[in-house]
Amino acid sequence: MPRVDQPLLIFKLPATRWTALLTQSPYPFMFPALVLIHILYDVASLLLSAGPSGPASWTTDHHGIPYGLQQSQHLTHCIFPGGIGLAFYTLGILEFMCQRYGKECLRGSDFHGASSGSWCAFLAAIATHGDISISEGFMKLFLPVLYLVDLFSCGLLFMSDEAIRLSAEFTMDVAKHFASSSRDAIRNRGSLAIWLFGFSLRCSHGAAHRFVASAGPDFKDSASIANIIAATSAFPLFTNPRLCSSVHCMDACMDGWFPGRGVPMLPTPDMTVGSSGRFLVFDVSGGLEKTYAQRDEVHVLSIRDWDSFSFADYTASSPEAVQALFARGLRDAESHTEELDAAMRTVFGNEPREPAHLCKHDVSARHSNVGAKNAGVASAM
Repeated sequence: MPRVDQPLLIFKLPATRWTALLTQSPYPFMFPALVLIHILYDVASLLLSAGPSGPASWTTDHHGIPYGLQQSQHLTHCIFPGGIGLAFYTLGILEFMCQRYGKECLRGSDFHGASSGSWCAFLAAIATHGDISISEGFMKLFLPVLYLVDLFSCGLLFMSDEAIRLSAEFTMDVAKHFASSSRDAIRNRGSLAIWLFGFSLRCSHGAAHRFVASAGPDFKDSASIANIIAATSAFPLFTNPRLCSSVHCMDACMDGWFPGRGVPMLPTPDMTVGSSGRFLVFDVSGGLEKTYAQRDEVHVLSIRDWDSFSFADYTASSPEAVQALFARGLRDAESHTEELDAAMRTVFGNEPREPAHLCKHDVSARHSNVGAKNAGVASAM
């Protein structure tokens, strides 16, 4: 039997060895008992938490769930709901948009993210205010972490919160020296907004609630920023062994897109846009276009209709699968230029920087470069 200080071998144990590890123990019920105590402690922590703290304006979403939104100084907003592995597909679309329209047009926006959508929001905030592109940020700041967690069974699928915590903290530390404008935009100008879900019997606004944090102690240092992004990415007892996470603005919070559609008796996830400014929603979950059909200031990109996504796409974990999704997003964005042009014109008042045929040529060349760089990263790892 492998030693406890050999975690990689333990995670690779076949099912029969796991069974023997549990049933042949002198105390076979010790492990289930510890797990039960662990879960009950988290449930109590969640239900008895104090609820969100900090200044915010409160209202209700489309499903009657109260949510608090911290004041934003931005007039345009980019919204990224959760979509697990499709976050990497969305990053490919963002790369195309920054090339076609120029990322300068996005610098006056804030970027809202829930669950895996926070990865897109974070990288968009870093890239638009710094000298790095979306693809460079993806390959140099996120992809190496994917190779690291891929050493474990299921890789990113079971360790997404730790992976994004490591990547985000490293990125913010690097930005302190090489991209101070990006760091300042997130820390002091509210360019990144994170959605959190909570369920507290002590919350004065309602037991089930959501909170949108964009300022305060959670954005004052690299570790806190990484922690709040990891908190919204932690699907309870799946990508995170804990039921809830703790951040400065909430004693106990859960995945920002939790619990998901179609779950009886549980709140339906929603990212309700505010009433001030114009909004671009990257809808990878489906249904939001109908929700905002009557609001002219909201433009929804129905990304889920752009391609046929399989279960393997949503649960993409390996570096190879993630890179393939990024490349697909880049390619599909090129074939939806009319829809993207309309969105950029409506929300940002921007037209393409180059004629379509020239931009298409540039994207094809960049697509090849992304593949070459990815191969280099893979060989280096």
